[in-house]
Amino acid sequence: MSHTRRVLSLYKQIIRVGKTWQSATGNQMETERESKYIIAESRRLFKQNQSLTDRETIESAIKEGESRLEIGVHYKNPWPRPTHIPQHSMLPLTARKKKKSDKILGRSKPAYMKSYNIGDMDKD
Repeated sequence: MSHTRRVLSLYKQIIRVGKTWQSATGNQMETERESKYIIAESRRLFKQNQSLTDRETIESAIKEGESRLEIGVHYKNPWPRPTHIPQHSMLPLTARKKKKSDKILGRSKPAYMKSYNIGDMDKD
């Protein structure tokens, strides 16, 4: 299957899940909030990635979308799951060591979190 067909199929799946989403709490307001988040987040990420041309990058973005969809449906939680990094792997954030710390942090992200930056998660 071509990348275009896979991407469109994934997008349709995510939108369908967003429209039929039921919150784990059963609260109607929470269900609406989570449903809006799923749809808005998928639109944002698909627009962000629409200019990708490299096959490996496209494949990585598709895997991230599929992983996030499966995890969200399985755990009934649409929000990104936090990643935990062992304390000994992070260096003190001095100017010289920040680049190395960022590299370690980048490698430690699971496939379903590649589109998130630490600063983005702190804002929520």
